[in-house]
Amino acid sequence: MKWLALVLLLGATRTAAAGSCLFSGTTTIAFPSYNPLNTTDTYGQGAFTLRCTVGVAAQVGIDGGGAGAANTNTRRMTKIGGGATNLYYQLYSDVLRTLVWNNTTVFEGDPLVDTAIAVYGTISASQDVETGDYKDTVTVTVNF
Repeated sequence: MKWLALVLLLGATRTAAAGSCLFSGTTTIAFPSYNPLNTTDTYGQGAFTLRCTVGVAAQVGIDGGGAGAANTNTRRMTKIGGGATNLYYQLYSDVLRTLVWNNTTVFEGDPLVDTAIAVYGTISASQDVETGDYKDTVTVTVNF
């Protein structure tokens, strides 16, 4: 009789596990001071943390930024306090800076483990910009 009760109990507790992801722990992309007279690009790096459940392949996108960039190919920083110039930059998903980070980058990490995902940035050399501090804000979207 105990065995039958156990079978009925297990049948009554049927459930389905939903896939999910947790996004956290962002760090600012830190660029060193930009010198418009340099003929080499300026590099920076930031990161965020993502953890997904088993079997989830997340699509991680980074938009064109809040400085009026219509798409990921024209990211730009604006001068804090106003100014006439923009400082153009790009974000990449690989350390060699060959894969522009757009809205279609796929992430598959270790299940249930916080994974730091690097974001690599480049400011193109020889941009004629005003002296001052520049910034932009991008939005990271995780679809799964």
